[in-house]
Amino acid sequence: MGRLQKSAESQSGGGNGLLVGQLMPTGHIPTFIQEISDHKLPFTAAKFISKR
Repeated sequence: MGRLQKSAESQSGGGNGLLVGQLMPTGHIPTFIQEISDHKLPFTAAKFISKR
């Protein structure tokens, strides 16, 4: 689904405490996909389909 990791500055002891994340397609279309569409959010069902 997604991944979070500490930013490079946090890992090197910079201490900013930020997390960096990314979305990864899993092939599972969320049950709330219609609500995403209704609210005109920039996520289509294609974003959730794995390209493996």
